[in-house]
Amino acid sequence: MLLEKERISKEAMPGQFVNLRVGDGYYPLLRRPMSVHYTDGDRFAILYNVKGIGTSLLSTYGEGDQIDVMGPLGNPFEALINNRKGELYLVAGGMGIAPLYFLWREQPANLIMGAKSKDGILPSTEFEGTEKRKGKREEGRGRREERREKGEGGKGRGELEKRTRKTKTVFVVTEDGSVGEKGLVTDYLPDVSDG
Repeated sequence: MLLEKERISKEAMPGQFVNLRVGDGYYPLLRRPMSVHYTDGDRFAILYNVKGIGTSLLSTYGEGDQIDVMGPLGNPFEALINNRKGELYLVAGGMGIAPLYFLWREQPANLIMGAKSKDGILPSTEFEGTEKRKGKREEGRGRREERREKGEGGKGRGELEKRTRKTKTVFVVTEDGSVGEKGLVTDYLPDVSDG
């Protein structure tokens, strides 16, 4: 959902959120916190699934409707925004993609995103002009530990190729294998513990 509020769009940084009043009066009483998904000129986007009363009410808003918004709130991903040390891997499952997508748009990074099925993955139009890679998955932790004992570095259970910080690589994983690789995002994490 795109919302037009120039101040929020200009001030929001990756990792911040807004609070939305989704109903009239006192119902529902509490505002709904939503991550800023990205900014575009004087507009900003939020990403949500309809799960409860708050998001059900939010889904009734259409173009031109007014909504009470507070923000931007929270602390941005300061340490990651200006990261100049090595590669940056952003890992998100399900709706966790909302704030990380904003960071990914702002700077080069490798994005590993997962969901239960293709319905939970952002449309490919969101990633035009990016490099998409497939990885190789090893079965279980045993092989990972075995490689460490042999002194063979470790890229983790998912053998993700090395990439430069200038790339914007997207790696997709779904639990049912309907798009991308089949498995969990954690199956494809690089081994960052080796330094």
